[in-house]
Amino acid sequence: TDSAETSVRRAEMRSCSGYSGQQDTGLAAQQANMAEVVCPRPPTEKPEFTIGTLRKAIPAHCFKRSLWRSFSYLVADLVAIACLYYLSTFIDRVAPVWLAYGALWPLYWFFQGAVGTGACHALVARPAFI
Repeated sequence: TDSAETSVRRAEMRSCSGYSGQQDTGLAAQQANMAEVVCPRPPTEKPEFTIGTLRKAIPAHCFKRSLWRSFSYLVADLVAIACLYYLSTFIDRVAPVWLAYGALWPLYWFFQGAVGTGACHALVARPAFI
């Protein structure tokens, strides 16, 4: 005596891995809810926008290529990576072990990864607080 919506929901969950097909009580219901989050239903309709409308929404100056600006970002990243590396050589010598491995090394890993992947350029180029 399931409604059509419940039947569709169960069919969608069966297509996802991890659904056992048991009654939706207790642990099985929690697994089903997790399956919905992990394996959402793919879109069936075309979006209301096209690639052209997305390109028109982006300012024209963003499409201008600049060799000097690109290399300046590369040089800034390499300098930042070198500075972070140099500062990391002092972590084990200056800080106690609990501080070094509890805070300083994770901070170093985070910032080195952010600089290395280019995630810091948005903050450096146009800070939100200015």
